[in-house]
Amino acid sequence: MSDASISESQNESIPESGEGIICVSTAGTGEYNTGEEDYNGADEDSLDLNQHDDEEMCDGSGELEESDHSSQSWPTNSSDRRRRRSLDSQARADAEHRGLYGSGSSSGSSKRQCLEGSTDAAGGRARPGIELTAEDVTRYRKTGAQYQAWLDNPEVPGCRIQPATLTIEEMIDEAQPMPWKIDESCFTVEPMALAGGDIESMNIARGGPRYRYTHLRQGPGPNALDANEFEHRVAHGVIVAERIYREDGPHWNEVARAQYLLDFNLKTLRHVIFTNVSNEETAPYILYELYPRVGADWSQSRNVACMFFEHGSAEYQELLGTKLGKAVACLILSSFPRGTMKITRVVTWCNSTTPQIRFEIEPVIAAPVALAIAA
Repeated sequence: MSDASISESQNESIPESGEGIICVSTAGTGEYNTGEEDYNGADEDSLDLNQHDDEEMCDGSGELEESDHSSQSWPTNSSDRRRRRSLDSQARADAEHRGLYGSGSSSGSSKRQCLEGSTDAAGGRARPGIELTAEDVTRYRKTGAQYQAWLDNPEVPGCRIQPATLTIEEMIDEAQPMPWKIDESCFTVEPMALAGGDIESMNIARGGPRYRYTHLRQGPGPNALDANEFEHRVAHGVIVAERIYREDGPHWNEVARAQYLLDFNLKTLRHVIFTNVSNEETAPYILYELYPRVGADWSQSRNVACMFFEHGSAEYQELLGTKLGKAVACLILSSFPRGTMKITRVVTWCNSTTPQIRFEIEPVIAAPVALAIAA
């Protein structure tokens, strides 16, 4: 099976709701180039939903520049195999790609699967991650408050997040020592995990195969144990991260930005969603700190309406200070001039055994400049 290459315009028409799901599969593995790269705007550790390591951000500097949207094209050629899936089979595809169990076609490791933790005796529900301490919660709040300040006010010092410039073309370029492979790309339907998350208020188009599902993979290098893998669904205004595993290489915020730019202007992004979260920072905080704090029993969380945490609240800052919150903050800080876009609120809900989380993004409307009128 041949490697994918750039050839077709990416601003193609989205299939109508009556059409089947169009997929492209490509295969390929290899080793990763382990050369050092400059800091590019995210934590140095993996943003795997099931990882808990948290290292300090490495040094970097540079003024943030606005990233212009440019015309992109999608990798495909005449030797690619195309297949059509019926909408009736999409439930099975969702279960395969949602990230709780990983992709059946991927070389998943135990780190990529739902954590084998203890079970909640009351509800028989998995307990991802580890128990929190008061020090953890305090650290999340301080970190989240710092990211909020950097997002809201370009004058606040200390932000080292640099502009992201990575493109999908660069990732899959065969001239690279170890190019990425697009294992699968297809238009698909709305993820089932969005149900229960007040999707009606998101102001996005619904119905039919509107989401581009993409599985990007790069084989492990000589100094890495596992492959780098990213699975996203992207529609106008929304990025849905279904699985993230980074052993080395580009940071999640760079890949998510590049993925969205294939189809849409980055200025249209309004929602970033992580489904079936079992990251060992974000998930335990939601299960064992956030929900009990507001009087909700996680074992009954499927019967609890989704929760909203507004900009500036303690819960908002604590969520922003966990690994996935920091990832979204890095996405915004590396994609827009500081002070022009902000995360207005965070939404959490449950429709499975694990949390779902959505970050809402809005442009900052500049206050009108008062004009002095001569008497």
